[in-house]
Amino acid sequence: MDEIKNDLPEINWASKYLERVNNDITNMQEKIITQDSKIEFLETHLDEAEKQLEENANQRIDTLIRHAYSILFGALIGFIAIIISIGSFIYMVILNMKNH
Repeated sequence: MDEIKNDLPEINWASKYLERVNNDITNMQEKIITQDSKIEFLETHLDEAEKQLEENANQRIDTLIRHAYSILFGALIGFIAIIISIGSFIYMVILNMKNH
């Protein structure tokens, strides 16, 4: 019985130490849970941002393609107009030569 009474302060100290360790572990678990939720939140927003970036990039590519087609169509019309003008000029020169 005396041995138990002698060991009581050490047992009490060990109990308090284990309680502090348990509290530290609980705090760390709460921090980990908080960090996990932050990571999950960031991953969700990162996925949304990636989708938005991809969508914006696709829209810009579509716009660039439409502009390129517009420019090519305008160039084709201009080229046809030049060919018609040259043809008209040659036709007028030939008519003028026939008249003289």
